[in-house]
Amino acid sequence: MSGEERLFAALNNVDDRLLERSERRRRINPRPWAALAAACVALAALCLPRPSQELPPEPSGPVQTLRFAGGEAGDALHLCSIQYGPQPSVGFAIYVNEEIYEVSEMDGVYTIRPRNPLPAEEFPPIDLTIAHAEGLSRAEAIEAAKETLSESYAQVSGAEEVGEQLRLTAGDGDAWDDAHAEVACLDDGLGGSFTLTARYFTEAAEGHGVRFQDMMGTFAVVYDAGADTSPQWVGELQSVTRRLTQAIFADRTDTVADLLAEGALTEGYGEDVSGDVSVVSVDYAPDNDRDPASATVSVKHRINLEDSCNYLTMELTRAGGRWRLTWAGIEK
Repeated sequence: MSGEERLFAALNNVDDRLLERSERRRRINPRPWAALAAACVALAALCLPRPSQELPPEPSGPVQTLRFAGGEAGDALHLCSIQYGPQPSVGFAIYVNEEIYEVSEMDGVYTIRPRNPLPAEEFPPIDLTIAHAEGLSRAEAIEAAKETLSESYAQVSGAEEVGEQLRLTAGDGDAWDDAHAEVACLDDGLGGSFTLTARYFTEAAEGHGVRFQDMMGTFAVVYDAGADTSPQWVGELQSVTRRLTQAIFADRTDTVADLLAEGALTEGYGEDVSGDVSVVSVDYAPDNDRDPASATVSVKHRINLEDSCNYLTMELTRAGGRWRLTWAGIEK
């Protein structure tokens, strides 16, 4: 492989499988939906910078990983949800495709890097970092981020409020190897804040840059079981959704038979796309927020980064405290 080919592959994670998929028409299962009017849990975020352009150090210890239950398939199901806890009372969850990225931790900062990295001495860094600060509001955190960015980048934007986040962007220009960063800060609900920072360079914007934005869209604050922050059914619905999402993308619904209602219909892509999928957000719409009997879940995602997003839509019912899938399909 030539140097140019190596660069293209590393930046875009393109392989023969993905190219083949982009050439053929996907089976999309149309199903009209009314707007999701119930309160949705929309996981959205963008990213905190590190003081320098150097790669973060190697982790000093193991990273806690919560994998999907996969039956006999086990680790063959690639899409996973990784959950971390920087302190006992608050942590975070984020979807990471471990076919493409690896996660490490050092001094409380979690770093997501490509498994196929480019030489650090030749290219600007490509990574996504997540840091937590106790007693620091999102407004204070974004100001600290802006000050740090101004020391490393030629241009830094002003802070912009987007939902629950404050966002910044920074960059050195439009040359192929100019460095860029995207930053978002959000309150943790307990007086502190999380800061996420995605770093890449111009040539990687349409590859890793897009994937980082998608990953940050799945970021969510989570609390320990002792914190009375949400009803039990919320965590149960999220857990069931993660297992079903993984199994459907992997074309292995046989591994989640315990989550399927009698006569359940599931229609996915008809092949294992879990190694290429990039999840953008997960929205939950229960029929009520106290004791729901049903819920609609929409997993916004993309397979080919050059295509528009698709939606894995799932209908679930709840009886006896247990969620079951009745229908799932892929929609535009």
